[in-house]
Amino acid sequence: MAQLVRARSRESSAFQSEVTLTSDAVCEPSAAPGSVRQGEIVSPVTILDPWGEDAWLLDHCPTFTVPALPAMSMLDFAAKCARAALGRRVTEVRQFQILRWLPLPKKMGIRGRVEILSDDAARVTVEAWPNPVETTHFTGLAVGTVSTAPSPPEPGVWPSKEVLIPELAPYERGTLFHGPSLRMLTALSFGVNSSEGIIDTTLGSAPDGYLGQGLLDALIHVLPHDSPDRWDARISAEQVAFPSRIDRLTIYSPRPEERVRVRARYLGLEEPRYPRFELQATDEVSGKVWLELELTEVLFSKGPIGVQPPASRKRFLLEREYVANVALSDFEPSRTTARMATVKASDWLPGTVASIYGAEGADPVKLLEAVAVGDHVSHRAGVHPRSVSTEHEAGQLFATSTMVPFNQFPVSVSRGLTHCTVVEAGPEKRDFSPVHRWWAQWFGQGRWPGEDIFHGLVDRFVNRVIIHAPDAFAAVHGQSLIYLGNHQVGIESLIFSNLASALNGVTTLTLAKIEHQRSWLGSLIAQTFSWPGVNDPGVITFFDRRDKASLPTVVAGLSQTMMHSGQAVMVHVEGTRSLQCRRPPVQRMSSVFLDLSLRTRAAIIPVRFSGALPTEEMPHRLEYPVNLGRFDIHLGRPILPSQLLELPLKQRKQFVLDAINHLGPDWRLEEPLKGHPEQIARAESWATATGTNASDAVLLDVLMELESPSPGIESIVRGVVDGKLCLPDSPQGWWLAGLARRLYGPRGPSVVVG
Repeated sequence: MAQLVRARSRESSAFQSEVTLTSDAVCEPSAAPGSVRQGEIVSPVTILDPWGEDAWLLDHCPTFTVPALPAMSMLDFAAKCARAALGRRVTEVRQFQILRWLPLPKKMGIRGRVEILSDDAARVTVEAWPNPVETTHFTGLAVGTVSTAPSPPEPGVWPSKEVLIPELAPYERGTLFHGPSLRMLTALSFGVNSSEGIIDTTLGSAPDGYLGQGLLDALIHVLPHDSPDRWDARISAEQVAFPSRIDRLTIYSPRPEERVRVRARYLGLEEPRYPRFELQATDEVSGKVWLELELTEVLFSKGPIGVQPPASRKRFLLEREYVANVALSDFEPSRTTARMATVKASDWLPGTVASIYGAEGADPVKLLEAVAVGDHVSHRAGVHPRSVSTEHEAGQLFATSTMVPFNQFPVSVSRGLTHCTVVEAGPEKRDFSPVHRWWAQWFGQGRWPGEDIFHGLVDRFVNRVIIHAPDAFAAVHGQSLIYLGNHQVGIESLIFSNLASALNGVTTLTLAKIEHQRSWLGSLIAQTFSWPGVNDPGVITFFDRRDKASLPTVVAGLSQTMMHSGQAVMVHVEGTRSLQCRRPPVQRMSSVFLDLSLRTRAAIIPVRFSGALPTEEMPHRLEYPVNLGRFDIHLGRPILPSQLLELPLKQRKQFVLDAINHLGPDWRLEEPLKGHPEQIARAESWATATGTNASDAVLLDVLMELESPSPGIESIVRGVVDGKLCLPDSPQGWWLAGLARRLYGPRGPSVVVG
């Protein structure tokens, strides 16, 4: 063909334009450079940009990680090229073999190479241009024969031969990976070796292409790709199926415009790895058969991650949440080993493993190390492996995670040809210095005793702060936020305000009952911020539960501050501390805080405190973690006001309660973190000897363990040793005297001012 077939072209979009073809050995100037064999027709390159105009491709991630061009989009593109070359409507495609995946981690191009076989048939090869910037090399993606001959007579509609059982939508369950632009299946039923579904053609937003690529893709959503073993016991439950070859696609009538009924039947195994299926699609309005499809799929190993239950797999891969025991590595008590064979077996869609572990662009050896280190920290700290990285400090290799920003994990890495092993190289380290620096800048006081009190409590009692969605949390940084959580022990309120303010860059106030104003913690806060010259950041405010107008008045004031000058607020939603850990963290909550979110447009951050309480009910509420252990703070994915508005009023409260309760460890299995009996013994001995309050005795023990206290706290510590504290007659001296008398008790060291 020497003539040039021209039509409208939009080369930057994936399948919405007609195709411009050239003949012989000459390419149009708009086509990308590359070799063309004599007598072939080659289309210009069409650019696929998932991160730009073709964002719909991001909804086609077969492993929930890397976007890839759908097989039906390759077929649709081939049909479009043949239509432009032959000048007639395509009626059939045969033996369309998928040669390889086309992962789309960046902008890429495709083109069609058309060989005319007759007036009504052409062999079309779809080729990829992986790197439009740096190379002219093209790679074959798929090849098959396309016909424009008259359609054969329309067949009859297949009768149902077995009872079909309706099933839930596969998208939300995680058995299908497709995102919103490709979700068209609205009903699905399965039998012993057949299935049936209803497709709504008005759903989805993928470009039509020529034959209707989104609709073609939706047809095969009725197949059990995730569990092909349900139709054949010879197939392993640890295998997953994807299209390998479209043996025949025959079109009998115009494409339906409303609803399509698709019926699928299993034909058996062609070879051990190749199950075959046939499908028929009918127009629900006209009753006409639209098309029939014969399809051969290929089986891949699911691997250690893919065999997880669909919901867990989706959380881990798509939402990048930590899921216990989901990993590619093998674990021993103090070491983790990743094996090259396991990694390769799970990377049948190239780029999948690198995407999971945040190692895009890494060579195989570095990728294996990223898997080993990521799984090692994930297993020990309850974080997603993608959040893990390594850094050297003073000759030691540390693994860190954006999900636990204040913790470091010393590791040693050894590499072999086939495996990589990570070994613990020391105890986990905690580094809250970023919090210290933030508050030092906020107060602008230099060193002062209040810093020692607050930071000392954080350093002593916090195990980990776990940010479950670090990217989403970073997106609301610097904004007014509403933290809603459970309540285990008294000290967590002060500690949380200290940490959350530094993490988000906005001071955080805790809302508490007025009874706490005179409690041990309330008096400590008031005393601390009476240091001469210091500005009270307002870490706590009180409301009176006996006064119905009190809470609305306080919330109204918070609303104004949040909207105009910026303020985050923490609320223990049940209003009181729990007595044991093995109960739902929260069971009730006032809707006033949801209204506050909508009024101020502030995101809600679910919060879960864990590890501070015993499994059995305590006779009284605790100020400190049981046995003076540590506790964890879990910060959940931000809940935006727009998400609340999408829910019915009655469901909003439960949605937030569920978000809190599902954070962190299963509350039915929660255990207190390791206690410190030696600290208990020291505090009890001091309280008995001096008559001081038990909570103040613990606080004194905390201050005495500081490595480099401020001068004022250092003098109080020396007073314990000397049995006497002498202070200057100054505002600072009198402040220190008040704190010392509190910590020393009536029978402790004497305090002299002046």
